Amino acid sequence: MATIRKFRGKFNVQIRKKGYPFISKSFVSLTVAKKWAATTEADMERRLHEVIPDDTTVGNLLNRYDREVLPTHKGRQAEQYRLRNLKHHFGDMRLAELTSKDVAKYRDMRLKQVSPASLKRELTIFSQALTTASKDWGIACPRTR
Repeated sequence: MATIRKFRGKFNVQIRKKGYPFISKSFVSLTVAKKWAATTEADMERRLHEVIPDDTTVGNLLNRYDREVLPTHKGRQAEQYRLRNLKHHFGDMRLAELTSKDVAKYRDMRLKQVSPASLKRELTIFSQALTTASKDWGIACPRTR
């Protein structure tokens, strides 16, 4: 059950549910706070709400993909080169903060340096790493916002 209270001029929503960590978020509008609380609780009921650990970075995820998955690929040397470019750009970013806007900025920057086909190969590897993290490792990847 969500608890909504006014705190320092904002509406603070707190959700405590068995099997999930304590969640707290503040909003300027009461209606937005109620909507977020209802949506989050509904996701928890349907087991769609996944918590991303704060300390997981995209670089950690790509390093694990490099260690565990790439050795099984035939063209791993080329993929490791592409992974290095992705690590260089996204490495320090927290996974919870990754958005489609960040990927679009990367795409626009890389299109000035490489051909569209090369960029497609890099983004395919990035997509595979995120999919593997989500399906096989149980790491919740953010939905596009």
